Amino acid sequence: MRKRLLIIIICLSLISAVSASAKSVGVFTKISGTVEIQNLYEGESRQAKMGEDVNVSDAIYAHDNARAEVTFHDGNVIRLASETRIEIREYAMRGSESSEVINLLRGKLRNIVKVVFDSDFQKKKGKYEIHTPIAICGVRGTDFFAYHEQKVSGAVFVEGKGYAYSRDVPNEVVTLTAGQQMTARTGREAPKVAPARSKDIERFKKATRSRAKIDREPQKVKESQKPAAKVTNQKQDRKSDQGVAPGSRGDKSGGSSSGGGNSGGGSSSGGSSSGGGQGGGSSSGGSSSGSSGGSNSGGGNSGGGQGGGSSSGGGNSGGGSSSGGGNSGGGNSGGSKK
Repeated sequence: MRKRLLIIIICLSLISAVSASAKSVGVFTKISGTVEIQNLYEGESRQAKMGEDVNVSDAIYAHDNARAEVTFHDGNVIRLASETRIEIREYAMRGSESSEVINLLRGKLRNIVKVVFDSDFQKKKGKYEIHTPIAICGVRGTDFFAYHEQKVSGAVFVEGKGYAYSRDVPNEVVTLTAGQQMTARTGREAPKVAPARSKDIERFKKATRSRAKIDREPQKVKESQKPAAKVTNQKQDRKSDQGVAPGSRGDKSGGSSSGGGNSGGGSSSGGSSSGGGQGGGSSSGGSSSGSSGGSNSGGGNSGGGQGGGSSSGGGNSGGGSSSGGGNSGGGNSGGSKK
């Protein structure tokens, strides 16, 4: 009979505990990336959703590159950084006599506490505490960061004031105010208090900031770079157009071409001219293989002109009168061939 009565009492206790834990104490107000929530009594893990209730005995885990924010019904806010795991151990909302405890198992957590507690925490009329594996940090209404990474616990106070102590020496309590930080490396020694460094505060703010805000910053830079890239490309195209010599495009109309090959009538100064020019003209310098008459002065001619004309300079292998350099066929080799 006693055994049955004991079983009934145990069952009623479990039912009351489950029902108490099922009562919502807050909701998810921001989620980015993969964030899981699991009730420790039910043991089921699921993907957290925006607006979903958060209850006592819920465990929340923000995966790599994830962020989460929970707003409690009394106005308090917590923000989880990437790779952070917490448990809502206790959350009884009774104003300044509230009893609110969150277990921080790993990672970084920002706490924005709206409820103002009694300044004398030793009266224990109310509390808001973060428990890590080696230390406890409580506040009286403030904005602070708590962390537990690589077996080291700590807190950085941005506003307000609070207290901290190690688990194994609860009587060695240290107090903290805005602009201070504490570090606990073991549960057997009181936490060490030091001035908070501005770079640490900024690092924690960035770690707990909403992912969407972080992603938008580089995007603005990229957008501002796009017009500049287009203008640069246009300038390069214009420069390349201006740098091309007219002769290099192979003009088929007459005119003066300096350098490069000339396929057509006109005068060509310098360079080699390949292909027969069909009109008369003078070619100064270079070798000319063509089948058109004209006067050639300068370099040697290969395959001399078949029409009449005079050639002064290099060797001529064709008719006409030549004066100057060595001639293949020497001196006057007869009249011009028609």
